[in-house]
Amino acid sequence: MTSLKDFGWNQFHQDNYDRSTHHGEQVARVVSVQGFKHHLVSSHGEVEAELAGRLLYGAEGEDLPKV
Repeated sequence: MTSLKDFGWNQFHQDNYDRSTHHGEQVARVVSVQGFKHHLVSSHGEVEAELAGRLLYGAEGEDLPKV
């Protein structure tokens, strides 16, 4: 099974997550983008996600998730 560590998750990221206010939220890494579909790897495995319309159309290009 693929893990976040395979995609760069390390102690630095874990320490920042531990200090954040986002406890309980799922951490994932964008590993590919195909059109509007984002392929993510999380601690629960691989998932496919699609951005909400208000985020997709209301954000500047540099604000969108990237590989």
